[in-house]
Amino acid sequence: MTAPAVSAHSSRPLPYLDGLRGLAALTILVNHYLTAFYPTMLTGEAAKAHVVQWPGAEVAMAASPLNLLRSNGVGVCVFFVLSGFVLSEAYFARPGALGLQAQAARRYVRLMLPVAVSALLGFVGLRLGWFLNDEVVATSGAAWFSRFWQTQPSVLQFAKDVVVDIPLSGEPAYNPVLWTLHLELMGSFLVFALLAFFASARRRGLIYAVTVLLISLSTWSFYLVAFVVGLALNDYRRHGPRWNAARNRGFVTAALVLGFVVLGSFPTSYFVAWADSPYRWLKLPFLSLDRTEELFHIAAAALLLAALLSSGGLRRAFQARWLLFLGRISFALYLLHFLVLGSVSAAVFLALQKHFSYHLSFGLMVLVSWPVLVLASMAMNRWVIRPSNRLSRYLYERWFQPKVIEPARQPAP
Repeated sequence: MTAPAVSAHSSRPLPYLDGLRGLAALTILVNHYLTAFYPTMLTGEAAKAHVVQWPGAEVAMAASPLNLLRSNGVGVCVFFVLSGFVLSEAYFARPGALGLQAQAARRYVRLMLPVAVSALLGFVGLRLGWFLNDEVVATSGAAWFSRFWQTQPSVLQFAKDVVVDIPLSGEPAYNPVLWTLHLELMGSFLVFALLAFFASARRRGLIYAVTVLLISLSTWSFYLVAFVVGLALNDYRRHGPRWNAARNRGFVTAALVLGFVVLGSFPTSYFVAWADSPYRWLKLPFLSLDRTEELFHIAAAALLLAALLSSGGLRRAFQARWLLFLGRISFALYLLHFLVLGSVSAAVFLALQKHFSYHLSFGLMVLVSWPVLVLASMAMNRWVIRPSNRLSRYLYERWFQPKVIEPARQPAP
């Protein structure tokens, strides 16, 4: 499969991946906002529905392909699959141990400095009483939203959170979305290891399959499979047989998109009535509900990326300016959105609800707080994430880059 031409709107070699990243970030954002204020869209519990004018509408959202509009699980899996794909792209474009070493040496700083800043914002917000999620839960009924920011802020706990818990165990105290970051670190180094040891092996597909099996049988998070899948997809794109039957490509793309919709809309384990929904026929009897959900969402993310790679029309659609913009700030948007949801958005909603209906208050809250989130993400991208990238490059070149050893000169005869 040949690589697409570079878009006029971006200097990056695969700009549509930024669009996919932006869409994934938007999906996660929409999921958290909808399920914080309309929990029935997540759980399917009709008793907690707020759209009383259309009974069953929120339940239908939870138990149908419509839940793709707020599928947090698929959005996270898209990020993981993209990481495996993009990290391997740098190596496949320019194979060599030095480039791989540079990626690995810079990865921790590139990720953890922005993470530390977002955790610090959560720490300060908790200390100053900015988070009003409990007050929102009293109105919305979203019980899951009350689990966060229940700890007493402590400088020692914050240091442990940043240095130990987030990178090693994924148990953040101050910014709940940081549970994915230890998986991002582990998955990244898993990709680096596979490339370092097996990038030139003839039977790499078998190695990828064995790696997936070992992850499945281990105590490691099953989400690490997504990184291997992303690596395998890019390996196939780079080195597999080319798809030349253009007349069949539309059919293949349609089948991939259909598979994405079916598997990606499989409800989360929060959904209380999945056994009474059509998705009961997809439940794999030999796997738990959680594992089935993870497997299907990883597969859906891979199918979406495969559809994107197979269709020029989809690639052009994912290079829309607004998606590319969201893709550029997606990391910052991910790090900040839950903090804004629990503070600014919650405060605006509670203030508005004193004067307006529930639905109007929610809509106005979105109109007010989302621009704040976008501006904050742009600022973080400029003043934290980009400098972190430059710092990681400087530290690598200053402390870790191997020296070029000149060959010894032979003495003159």
